[in-house]
Amino acid sequence: MEPRDAGLDDDEGGDNRYSRDYEEHHDHQRQTRQRQKWKTARTIVGAFSLVLSLALLGLGIKMSVAYDEVHLIHVSVAFIGFTAATSIAWQTFEFIARCLRRDGRGIYPGAHVGVHICLVLACVATTGYVCFWVSQGEPWKFVEVHGQQTAYSPLYHIGIVVVIITAMLMLVHFILSILACQVIRRKEDYEPSMPVVRVRYDGVGPDGTARPLSYRVTEVISLPPYNGRHDLDDAARRISMARGHVRGADEISSSTNGTASPRTPEKSERSG
Repeated sequence: MEPRDAGLDDDEGGDNRYSRDYEEHHDHQRQTRQRQKWKTARTIVGAFSLVLSLALLGLGIKMSVAYDEVHLIHVSVAFIGFTAATSIAWQTFEFIARCLRRDGRGIYPGAHVGVHICLVLACVATTGYVCFWVSQGEPWKFVEVHGQQTAYSPLYHIGIVVVIITAMLMLVHFILSILACQVIRRKEDYEPSMPVVRVRYDGVGPDGTARPLSYRVTEVISLPPYNGRHDLDDAARRISMARGHVRGADEISSSTNGTASPRTPEKSERSG
């Protein structure tokens, strides 16, 4: 059997390294484009929620100032004001956080999920109460026109507009909660992980010096990080490369925090 040409092996190794570098660069560009799309969508929907919240808060202020004598109107204003003010405050904090950070990241997505779900529930409560209040407001619901005809009062129309805006705001916050869940999922998919190989040395020390066959030491070495579930094949290939280049690699584990904990050398007698 003829020996394999070493130069050919070097050429193949260079091609493989070039192919891996190209794939990693392509994956990085794809991830960057996808993150930018999700960020743009969250910004647009968040700005729309801010506009709706400001309009809702303005209607609540008008109701409290111009119609303060109407029965139970203050309860409706309290529902409207709380929902609108909370939505405005949260979205404002999000935009401020993005402006202050260099990488443009906002508040943690997990917090977005919780807050937006709470705002959805607040919108449901506000919509339900205002609908009930408008439907039961017989004393102020109609006004006389020219002493004969009756028509709906301006307050009734304001109540209908409040219900519509609150329902739209509820849908917007639900969409924002879904977008935040997607961000969390993508973060888990592409979270850098550090594959770790535990190597057992038989007859050789970690520094390459000769040792008795009865001497064994377990060393933790770190390989280049990979990105989440989508690159498990690449991680397996790197671990296989480590097995081929490091003598005695026989046990594999994975560390997701990117660090490898040091291990204490162990000595054990070989049986038999």
